[in-house]
Amino acid sequence: MSNPVRSAAPLAGTARTAQVNVTFPKMDIFARFEVWNLIDKKFEPLGNLPVDLMDFNRVLSDTRIETRTTDSSGLIRFSLTRADLQRKSGEDKPDLYFKARPKGLTHGGVSLPDEWSTKKWNDKNGKLGFFPNTAFVAGGSLAGASAADPLVYRIGLDYHARFLFKDPKDSQPHLAPKGLRVGLHAADDAGRVEWRRTDADGEVHGLSFDAEGAADVFFQVAFNIEDPDIHLPVATAATNELAGAWFTNWSDADQKFFPGNSNTSIGTQASPELLTCSINQRHVALFFLTMLYEHAAFFFHLTDGAWTGVPNLEINTHGFGDSAYSWPVGSVHITQDWWGDRGTLIHELSHQVMWKEVGISSLDIVGQVIDPQGLCMEHYEDMVSNWTHAVIEGWAEIFEGIFEPSSMSLTGSSTVRDGSRRVPLGPTPPNQGLAVEGAFAQGVISVFKSFVVGSASPTPVVPRSRNGDVTQTASWIKDPGVKSRFKSTIWGPLHALKASEPVTPDFLDRMRNLNPAAWPDMVVKLNAFNMAMDPPLIDSISPAAGPAYGGQSVTIEGSLFHPAQTQVTIGGKPVTGMVSVPNGNNETTITCLTPPGSPGKADVVVTTSAGSATLSAGYEYQLAASTLDPEP
Repeated sequence: MSNPVRSAAPLAGTARTAQVNVTFPKMDIFARFEVWNLIDKKFEPLGNLPVDLMDFNRVLSDTRIETRTTDSSGLIRFSLTRADLQRKSGEDKPDLYFKARPKGLTHGGVSLPDEWSTKKWNDKNGKLGFFPNTAFVAGGSLAGASAADPLVYRIGLDYHARFLFKDPKDSQPHLAPKGLRVGLHAADDAGRVEWRRTDADGEVHGLSFDAEGAADVFFQVAFNIEDPDIHLPVATAATNELAGAWFTNWSDADQKFFPGNSNTSIGTQASPELLTCSINQRHVALFFLTMLYEHAAFFFHLTDGAWTGVPNLEINTHGFGDSAYSWPVGSVHITQDWWGDRGTLIHELSHQVMWKEVGISSLDIVGQVIDPQGLCMEHYEDMVSNWTHAVIEGWAEIFEGIFEPSSMSLTGSSTVRDGSRRVPLGPTPPNQGLAVEGAFAQGVISVFKSFVVGSASPTPVVPRSRNGDVTQTASWIKDPGVKSRFKSTIWGPLHALKASEPVTPDFLDRMRNLNPAAWPDMVVKLNAFNMAMDPPLIDSISPAAGPAYGGQSVTIEGSLFHPAQTQVTIGGKPVTGMVSVPNGNNETTITCLTPPGSPGKADVVVTTSAGSATLSAGYEYQLAASTLDPEP
């Protein structure tokens, strides 16, 4: 019987080295993670970030296949064989996604969430973050990604939006003001809103970790503003809008929202989404809040922060009848006829300044309306009323005229309404302008332009701003000298008023006391509106003697001489050829020719509508030889 065939024995020392190592093909998965830096305003990689490769399970808990940590560039790589993928997921075709676990990490001053999943989000190029029924591709990669071109996921929803409104008067688009309250809705729970306030460009830039992938994203603009930087406390604009806010996803010409959003960015820093409202009083509310910001910025800067705003101020788009009014304290009403009128809104907001700074209560205002010598319910700029009404309404008109000069029409040569009559504003009776709101306002505005602003600006008005910041359109508001003069000329005199009986003379008396050196200049401006009619003063006449037949040229030195209002007599006879020479804004010098007179000393009298000044025996008529045979 033959021996069985045996296989050849291996050579000594070669039994192990002859074995072949089998390499199983793998599939690579490349992904990079980054986050928006709110401070640096750019996307930055997230290094040292644990990331799980997950398999979604519709019944049981999701399965973690493998965990890796990102490198300094935020890049992560998973390399899996078919066997690894099947064994770890329990499926031939798992439903893959990534779960980042940044717990404890902060970036750009922001604490990142405990975990964040790509399940419902796209990468920055629109590629999915969830890969159902993923088939193993030997030597391939997930979604064609590579180390040079990985999937790029941005943790959180960074959003960038600019808000505008159409002016209710001219329908032109304007930026929303700084400090407007804006909420982000990006979750299934309607009560989850992330609130921010607009910046100086009417924009919000944020990073939300509450946002849910595939949720409808839209913004809610509350008619609410606040900016501690200018001492503007929370204020609201109340409309007839049922929701009391502007939801950008419904009912507007520029209806804009992002349904089923899976993109991790809404707009960009350089190119934010533009959202404009124009209907349903929303645009009116934003106009109101913009004007409030302008008003607050004006007073904050000119008072060096002394003005701290009206707590919980509410501006309403409705009221009684078709009137605009500022009552009760803390509430302004602007009815439809005045919705887009900047001057009217500034006027009513300025009343609130007086109510607060003088301590006038809502009940005090009612008392002033009842008092015959108080506020008049129906009134006009050119109406003769009383000192209390004139200072209350005139105060508001001062700022209406500074912001909107075209809204003011009263001039020094105007006639005014006195009951059913039209009477001249000036020059008589003296100080009639103290009882005319428009005269008081225009007189103070004249002082404001010439003295408070003066050489700081050739145009001492406040043009409409881009975003509520009037220092951009009227830079003189920040001038230290202007601030100092405003406090002594406007702000200080306001605080001289009494809550029980504010009157124009008290305002002007304090203006005089706080500005003794400038008062002679100011009074000329006030006199033009028949106010502060101080009588003239005579210091000297030169030469003090001359021929009895007159005709000698003399110079009278003093102050408060006004060409249109001044008369001069010597010895009871009017002079001729009178010329008043200004020194700055104060008329201080008169040149004239003496009238004929009797030998001896005579009184020199200068008279204006405010009264007379006498230089007793100030001029002496002399009987010269030439007077015996006077020349024809």
